[in-house]
Amino acid sequence: MLLLLVVPFAVGRQAMHGVPVYQLDGAFQTASGLFRLVDGELPGRDFFPYLGIGPVFLLFPLFLAAGADLTASVFSSYAVTQLVFQTVVGVLAMLFFPRRPGRAFVVGAGIPAVVSALALFRPEVYAWLDGLVGIAAIPGNSLRPIRAAAPYLLALVAFLLLRGGWTIRRAALLGGAAGVVMAVWSNDYGLASGGLILVLTSILVLVRGWTPRWRGLVALWAGAAAGFAGAGFLATAGGFVPLLRYNLVDVRGDQFWYFGPWAPADRIYSIGDLVRSLANEGALPALLVLVVVLVLAVLRPTVERVLVLFLGGAVLAGGVAATIGGHTGGYYWAFVLWGWLVGALLVARLVIWGVRRLAGQVALPRAASRAVAAVAVATLAASGAAAVYEARATGGDLARAGGVYVPELGGLLPPDFLDQVEAVDGVDVVEEYSGLAGALNGPTEALNVDSVIAALGGERDAFADFMQQPHDLVVTTAPSISWTSWGMGANWWFYRELFRAYEPTLSSPLTVNWTPAAPREWLPVPCDVVGGHVELTTPDTGMYEVDLTYDGPGRGSRSFSMIENNLTAVASAEGFLALDPGADEQSFPVIIRDTGEGSRTLSVRDVSGGDGEVTRLVSCTASLVRFPAGAATQEIYSSYFRAPIDFTDANWDRGISRGEAGFFIYYTEMNWSDLQSATAVRFADGEVRRIVDLQRTGTYGDLINVWLSGPPLDPDAIGAPNEITYLP
Repeated sequence: MLLLLVVPFAVGRQAMHGVPVYQLDGAFQTASGLFRLVDGELPGRDFFPYLGIGPVFLLFPLFLAAGADLTASVFSSYAVTQLVFQTVVGVLAMLFFPRRPGRAFVVGAGIPAVVSALALFRPEVYAWLDGLVGIAAIPGNSLRPIRAAAPYLLALVAFLLLRGGWTIRRAALLGGAAGVVMAVWSNDYGLASGGLILVLTSILVLVRGWTPRWRGLVALWAGAAAGFAGAGFLATAGGFVPLLRYNLVDVRGDQFWYFGPWAPADRIYSIGDLVRSLANEGALPALLVLVVVLVLAVLRPTVERVLVLFLGGAVLAGGVAATIGGHTGGYYWAFVLWGWLVGALLVARLVIWGVRRLAGQVALPRAASRAVAAVAVATLAASGAAAVYEARATGGDLARAGGVYVPELGGLLPPDFLDQVEAVDGVDVVEEYSGLAGALNGPTEALNVDSVIAALGGERDAFADFMQQPHDLVVTTAPSISWTSWGMGANWWFYRELFRAYEPTLSSPLTVNWTPAAPREWLPVPCDVVGGHVELTTPDTGMYEVDLTYDGPGRGSRSFSMIENNLTAVASAEGFLALDPGADEQSFPVIIRDTGEGSRTLSVRDVSGGDGEVTRLVSCTASLVRFPAGAATQEIYSSYFRAPIDFTDANWDRGISRGEAGFFIYYTEMNWSDLQSATAVRFADGEVRRIVDLQRTGTYGDLINVWLSGPPLDPDAIGAPNEITYLP
């Protein structure tokens, strides 16, 4: 058991050498809730953890023990994820070999430990099982492995309680555990796990005729109610109702239309859509395994078989809840992993059964069993030693690569981010996404959420009001991150204040710092609703703001419309922005790279399971956005306006091809149409090149490669942020 702890701690130690710098989902999203707890804040009462209470609480002890700084958060997330991975395999092994459950758990948990130790040296291990090993062993963007641990923790409790018999006390304890998980775990797996264990346990009691039957069932469900209310109000210090409102109203009401991808094929409108999503993610074999387990549980309803069935049903339900509530894409991984593990354990049971049949005729020496145990212990010891060695070596590697140790963050920081640390340390900062400022200064106490994307429902209005106040410094993600194009449009209520009254500076490769500046007046331009689209007058290239009034399908609707803004270029958006179905007006930016005939048509597309009109456009007004005098906004965001994408690697220099004449921009329907109508381009230095080919590519996102006549271009003269003009 002690050896099982070595690899998780070594993996966590290796990860915490480097300070995370990517200010979107991931390490900072995890850290923000932990920092809130350190400051004495409690979920529901003081803040809303987007990942659920349970996962944050689970990380908190290791976070404190490791120093309660940013890298301590990284350590705890990696270590706990590894422990969860080991627990998942160990619990299943225990259910398949219940005669010696402790030994089965240790042997099962040892397998992920060895695999993870090997992955420290051979990262390709994470690609095993179609990438499932990596998903299960790495925290990822939103602690998916830890969130998916809820049913396994419940199964462990249920096994320990029910294998000793059915009593009123044990029923109440199991019900209480289910209620606690339902109250404090994440939206996707908490309710599904707690509800399903209650239902299956009740069925098992009735089928097996356990007594006391009805008093036991009353104790089970009463315990669940008490556990749900007690844990909820205790963990939130009385703020349970606001937390439920945020999770079940604000999040549930917005996540379907707000988050991408936005293609109709990525949404679930029917049973057929659900089956298709399962097939696309390779979950149909796991569904077959679930059917086999169901049949076995019906034929012989033992505690172990019912719990294996529960685990499969719970992780499937969690994936279905996330997919139906939001969109398809990577939510069935826990179910697929369950299918692989159960299939392997079924084969192992058959092999052991065969060996035991053979042993009835040929005696096997006891020494063979001891030898197997010795090999297992030696393997774990060697794996742990190797993991510790690699974890120690990583720190030296990062230091030799130029990492600078920052005591306040607890790890080595890339030199390109030192200026950002100096700029935000001790300053009143508002962050689009929780980042280095939050790690140094602590979360913003005036807000209940630490990222704009978590400001859903009523929290969006509160955050918008907060942005109306003057702030010394606002930090956003850099335009080099493709999802910034979505954030600017979807959260225009946040960005419009920056473009109106702040001056940006590219403060690191991944962040932009905004400081107050004297605002300029925005110029009104004509805007009309004509039929089912918007006609926008465009006297100049650049950014426009459109205020659109419409009749939507209503809050919570599973249908919504998207309006063309020629900006959002990620996750099948193709230059379209989702309209809030529960609102009757929405403001959003529109990017015009080519004025056309002095006006542009902004089309509308519906994401719906039906054929009828989803949204009726009523009216609109618009303005040409003008940035504060002297601000470098146009240059920093040139990739969206009139220049190539500012991207450099071995093949591209500031968006210009190194080997042949060409550049690339974001793919949107409007950009594609404009380029198809053009025959040549003129660069900022006056040079004109003929367009010879256009290619839509997904190498670095959804892009358009524009290939031109003549020799390779000079990126110093025409690369980003230099202007490109389309010629007919």
